[in-house]
Amino acid sequence: MTARTLLMQLMIWLQLKRMRTRLRVMNKTKPRLYQGHLIQSKKQMYDLTLYLSKSYLLAFTESIKISERFKFSANDANTKEYSMITQIKTLENDDKWVYDVTTESGTLICNGILCHNCAGWSLQDLLLRGFSGVRGVVQSHPPKHFSSALGQLLNCVGVVQQEWAGAQAFNSVDVLLAPFIRYDGLSYRQVKQAIQEFVHSINVPTRWGFETPFLNFSFDLKPADDLMNQGVIIGGKMQDKVYADFQEEIDMFNKAFLEVMYEG
Repeated sequence: MTARTLLMQLMIWLQLKRMRTRLRVMNKTKPRLYQGHLIQSKKQMYDLTLYLSKSYLLAFTESIKISERFKFSANDANTKEYSMITQIKTLENDDKWVYDVTTESGTLICNGILCHNCAGWSLQDLLLRGFSGVRGVVQSHPPKHFSSALGQLLNCVGVVQQEWAGAQAFNSVDVLLAPFIRYDGLSYRQVKQAIQEFVHSINVPTRWGFETPFLNFSFDLKPADDLMNQGVIIGGKMQDKVYADFQEEIDMFNKAFLEVMYEG
């Protein structure tokens, strides 16, 4: 495998579970033939070896093909444990690099991990419920201010991006966040500064593989028909004013966002 960071994370997790492992660099990766196909690595390869005892057999039977000749570890570091390759398929690929292989189920095999591709999320749901839903971890009440709304959106993207290979999408971002500007009494300079902080933070490489989150924002420029006469959401509650009343703040948000992106 070429993903060294992924293997290191897996090795640490296995060691925490009291499983013996070894990660090594594969320096000798010469081309070889397998059933008439030439196999040649174009990147640095790494090998993660697991030394399993029989007590861990049940934990791996669903994910690893273990043959009858499989040798279990008896606290002997010299006995290598490995799973057998059962099938190699030829893939049609126009590019010389293969990063993700799409499966029939619509999921992806990304760096050897099965995961879904892209996902769309409701910003309204986040504004109504707050950043919560997972027992035993830090939670936030629905945001009452512009800065906290951006902060919860940032945290939400950072968390869900760990579970998906592709983009995370949010619609009507400008319309849904604009009312916070008026309720906070923010100036254009303050709005631009908050957006600048958000754009910087969202581009920090925090997802697996030391990559930045893959994010899609949709801006409506003006309230759509389904939002125009809907009460704005502040602090998780519907207010008397509707989104059609905040066109000035929507324009301010979009102008500030475009300036931040243009200035870099």
